[in-house]
Amino acid sequence: MTSLERLDIECKARVPLHTTYITAWANRQGTVSFRDDVYKFDEQGKVSFDQA
Repeated sequence: MTSLERLDIECKARVPLHTTYITAWANRQGTVSFRDDVYKFDEQGKVSFDQA
């Protein structure tokens, strides 16, 4: 990490990858923040990123 050099390593086992796409959330005080839905997933009703 300290060298800041990229090192690609082949992974022989499949590793599950989980992502979260959030365009609105509330903080501990209850203030809601919104961000632009740049991928338009909200309007599509897309809730999963399953890879076939």
